[in-house]
Amino acid sequence: MQSSRYVRRFARPVGRLRPSTRIGILGLILLLLVSGWASIPWASTSGSGPSPSSGSALSASLVPQTTSTNSASVSVAAFSTSLGIPFSFWGVNVEPTQAFVSSDVKAIDRTPVRFVRFPGGILGEELNYSSGIVTDTAGAHSKTAVSVAQFIARCRQLHCHAILQLPAEIDAPATAAYYAKYVVHALGFQPAFWEIGNAVPGWKHFQVPWSRWGSASGKTVTPTAFATLVQQYIAAVKKVDPAGRFLALGIGMGAKNYGKPWVETLASADGHMLAGISVHSYIIGGPSRPTASELFANLRGSYSLPDQVRADAGYLRQACPTCRGLGVYVTEINAAELSSYDQLLPTFAGTLYLAAETTQGLALRAPNLDWFCFRCDYPGAWSRSPTNWHAQYYLFADMMSHLMRRYLPATLSGPSTFYAVATYAPTTGLALLLINVNTANPLSVALGHSGIRLGATVQRYVWGSATALPVHSWWTTTNSISVGKESMVLLVAAPAQLT
Repeated sequence: MQSSRYVRRFARPVGRLRPSTRIGILGLILLLLVSGWASIPWASTSGSGPSPSSGSALSASLVPQTTSTNSASVSVAAFSTSLGIPFSFWGVNVEPTQAFVSSDVKAIDRTPVRFVRFPGGILGEELNYSSGIVTDTAGAHSKTAVSVAQFIARCRQLHCHAILQLPAEIDAPATAAYYAKYVVHALGFQPAFWEIGNAVPGWKHFQVPWSRWGSASGKTVTPTAFATLVQQYIAAVKKVDPAGRFLALGIGMGAKNYGKPWVETLASADGHMLAGISVHSYIIGGPSRPTASELFANLRGSYSLPDQVRADAGYLRQACPTCRGLGVYVTEINAAELSSYDQLLPTFAGTLYLAAETTQGLALRAPNLDWFCFRCDYPGAWSRSPTNWHAQYYLFADMMSHLMRRYLPATLSGPSTFYAVATYAPTTGLALLLINVNTANPLSVALGHSGIRLGATVQRYVWGSATALPVHSWWTTTNSISVGKESMVLLVAAPAQLT
């Protein structure tokens, strides 16, 4: 789903029915009573009609399952238990091969993102900071559209913090130190983290200089060899940037125990020198023509963010039990990469998947999620050209931007297709994001313990596949709220509207 410009939609206020409309409805009801249709459960609005289990002679086929409503509830903890969301949580990858101008800074400023990873993805192994030349795996060269200095200037406009990747596949610690010295001393910019390594197990040119890429095969990289490289890189960079903090690995998450030897070896050898292990969360493989339901099923299981992050955190604890500050940083995240599921990323299903995944990241207390990517050729990009914003961008600009600064623990009940998160701030109130990834049935969510006072007037943002952008309205809360099939609802309540 694409939108060339932003148009905020506001729902019209719901008022009383006109007299003529009431007469028409009464006539229709009388007609239904005469014909007997009003006794069919799905035609009853009062709930007094017979249900399929009440002994009715009606055929089950007369009850459309696609319109049945599941039930769920959300119960938030006491406001005093809220936990600060790390400033680093909201991130995005920015690539130097695409324009990054002042209008882009303004666009990011409308989102919660303040952490930016540069140069993003595989470009972290391919970019020469000094010349601005990118060398791809085939040995081809290209010039970037944005230099390191220009990126930092834009980053300062945004008041952002940066994760700067250092090329490690070439195994050149002195080059990394030279780049770090240029950034910190010549440009006067201190990155939040230096990241060492991107998709390390897939390296093809380990210890081969860029000048020979495409013509010479690299050595085999092993977990032990990479851990040694990280030690050498940190030692070299620390000489020019004593304040430097480091992430390492950038491994893609996959099958069970996929990265255990890499994570454990790195943590055991270098955990005391690192701020975190960096990982990438994507779905791998998939059917040739996946459905939205098949995409959503990946929110649980081996490719899900919770399963992956928890597994890696367990590896870290096992390998380095004394490394208390060592975290799992997700420096790339989207639904799919090099997978058949990537064809769904430009659709609303792809956007809804990311919304649910964000609730998972907040519940995990993940230190960061860096979405891939701001502008690139990847189907999940926020934009593929200036001012041509995709649905994933509006997810962050129009929905996530209303979440508060603190995470509020919540207990959910209901079907496995229900996701929710509550955020809170004493001065601004509570934001409750409800997500239904069921592609057939709407969901009725009980609000009695949501922290929002029943009868309060709150802001409501509704976004489903039928609307190009979220629809805003004011809503008076009742005991429950309907979340349509394959859609999300965000409620924003001021402090005076809370229980």
